[in-house]
Amino acid sequence: MFGPLTKAGAFENRLPGARSVALSQAVVALPGIEGLFHNQAALVFQQNFAGSVFYESRFGLKELSLMAAGVTWPAGSGVFGSSFTQFGTGAYRENKIGLAYAKRLGNLLAASLQFDWLLETLPENRRPQQAVTFEGGLLIGNPDKLLAGVHLFNPLAVSLETPAGKRRIPATVRSGVTWFTSKTVRWCAEVQKTSAFPVVFKTGLEFSPLKGINFRAGISSPPFAATAGAGFSFGRFTFDLGFSHHGNLGVSPSASLHFTP
Repeated sequence: MFGPLTKAGAFENRLPGARSVALSQAVVALPGIEGLFHNQAALVFQQNFAGSVFYESRFGLKELSLMAAGVTWPAGSGVFGSSFTQFGTGAYRENKIGLAYAKRLGNLLAASLQFDWLLETLPENRRPQQAVTFEGGLLIGNPDKLLAGVHLFNPLAVSLETPAGKRRIPATVRSGVTWFTSKTVRWCAEVQKTSAFPVVFKTGLEFSPLKGINFRAGISSPPFAATAGAGFSFGRFTFDLGFSHHGNLGVSPSASLHFTP
């Protein structure tokens, strides 16, 4: 599937969301607006228009910052979503623009499909390299007890056309579960495999001691990374903080703001 034509390039499917960061991004089966960036099937639980913005300062370097924004809106029997992601602010940038649709297929199953426009800007090129691909996911189970999810990004491993030739964008498959152990505790676990990279195992725990207050922590490996964060809801706004720690590179803080009219 990935063949000897070229090896995986620098472009990655970045995973925004401060709640997701705090849970080590083990959120492929977690409902919420951050499903826009992880598993669009989770959008079936969005009953109203909603918006989200996100910023992450990776290792404190502006050149490695990750920014994202997205909106969702119900339409008929499904939910639409639109998202924008940018990695980097200097001479090198990656952009992803997505349009998604999610729909229930019965009481326990939801499915989604998203079309992506990918752009990569290099220091030596005036115009960004471009590619079009898709991603999709499934979510099955009871949102009050146990959910299982699977998500595929760029399953055909499309390539960016560069002056040096074709450079394949890595394909990624993620699968995992979210177990709602009680009204105040949620446990997430996930396995992720990206072409040309080793399998990554992730897990996270979310605890809600009071209404509108959430504390989170997680770990992932390899390489080992520890994460933590918190979320606070104020009426129609939810503010999330997330922190991830890399043993060699340090801490990456992130923040998200979600809004529902």
